[in-house]
Amino acid sequence: MKDRIFIDSNIFLYAFSDKDNDKQKVSKKIVLTPSILSVQVVNEVSKNLLYKFKFNENEIVKIVDSLYKKHIVAELTQTIFVHASNIRKKYNLSYYDSIIVATAL
Repeated sequence: MKDRIFIDSNIFLYAFSDKDNDKQKVSKKIVLTPSILSVQVVNEVSKNLLYKFKFNENEIVKIVDSLYKKHIVAELTQTIFVHASNIRKKYNLSYYDSIIVATAL
């Protein structure tokens, strides 16, 4: 991996959605590139595919497996939680968004 790319959950969701073909095409290209994800991104993608896209549990397991095989998934650490707290205080981000930003940083 030459460049470190961090992908947010929305990019994965655009790749699965057929509502906007342009976004889907670009997103599919991005998600096929090995990159870095927060475990929170894996959580959000899984939840949205399960509830909004009506994937079943077997499909979710396959998606999660493929995410871990294709990408580096950064686990949550104490350092990330503390950094996320500082980000929330400074920038007023949501709890989960601040975890994603802290992980990306």
